[in-house]
Amino acid sequence: MARTAVLLVQPDKDQQAMYAEYLEHYGLPTVTASNADDAVAFAPTAAVIVTGILLGGRVDGIELIRRLRTDDRTKRTPIIVLTACVLHSDYEAAVAAGCDAFLRKPCAPDELLRQIRRVQDHMTRW
Repeated sequence: MARTAVLLVQPDKDQQAMYAEYLEHYGLPTVTASNADDAVAFAPTAAVIVTGILLGGRVDGIELIRRLRTDDRTKRTPIIVLTACVLHSDYEAAVAAGCDAFLRKPCAPDELLRQIRRVQDHMTRW
């Protein structure tokens, strides 16, 4: 089964809807989740995962990335962090957990789209 959807994990429903609508407009099917538990359930079918650091539920985005990187089904799926957590330590934690790109909010939807295309292009060269 080909993976085509973007999994967008963002707790803020307004931002979630805005990014999802933009990505859909440009031909990227998008599935949304607001917490790590829901994200883990869908992640094996995603082509790209975009997650925040602060998520609803017990698990944050850093732990979500760690879990995805240890799962054989998702260990090579590109992961982009899209977050308002902008400290250098947040960036370092995300990279150490295994993200492929780190975007700070506010982030224009077109920049997110560019990064999704960049990581997808990188993955197809493997």
